[in-house]
Amino acid sequence: MKFFHLRYKKHVIEFTFYILIALGGVVVDMAGFFVALHFFSVLFSQWIGALFGALHNQLWHHYYLFDHKKTFSQTLIPVLILTVASILLSGPLLLFLQSIFGSLWWSKIILIALMAVINFFLRKFWIFSSRKDHTQVESTNTPV
Repeated sequence: MKFFHLRYKKHVIEFTFYILIALGGVVVDMAGFFVALHFFSVLFSQWIGALFGALHNQLWHHYYLFDHKKTFSQTLIPVLILTVASILLSGPLLLFLQSIFGSLWWSKIILIALMAVINFFLRKFWIFSSRKDHTQVESTNTPV
């Protein structure tokens, strides 16, 4: 158990803060969604809310959460690609989930949780990764 604790402690802490940041993003997303819903369709409102939530999260991820040496401009294009893909997929996914569960509210919550987990791994291991994270080899006592 101690091995797990030492080896994965940083990841657990990052994921915990990621969830806290994501909760703030959920508030921003939901507020944008329900305000936009008074003026636009569910699909377009989803895209607006998701964009606001994504922008909130990106600022926190880049400047606070992930330990990286990249400049904002180095992460901008991958973040834009991920954000646009997530937003475009979120609309049809929301409609699909609503057709299964019936409730727009619960479908929105399920969608946010699903996208949060997927985006954590994409951000951590693609956008904000350092070369040392992927190339670092643990030393062993095995003779060569």
